[in-house]
Amino acid sequence: CDLAPVILQLKALGIESIGSFDFVTPPLVDGLARSLDLLHGLGAIDDDGHLTDPVGSSLAELPVDPLLGRMLLTS
Repeated sequence: CDLAPVILQLKALGIESIGSFDFVTPPLVDGLARSLDLLHGLGAIDDDGHLTDPVGSSLAELPVDPLLGRMLLTS
């Protein structure tokens, strides 16, 4: 399951510590790591895991997958 959109929305809501968030069914650590790597590669989060401005906050507002959102923002 792709967790990048979920993590992006949680970051936009101000939840910084995704690892300690109380999910109903906790995702695998590997899935969280891959999603954080993807968001970092897209420029949505910085090295410290904080939402970037304007890219991260703009991606969080778009109702599409972060990969597609980044394409839209770039174009």
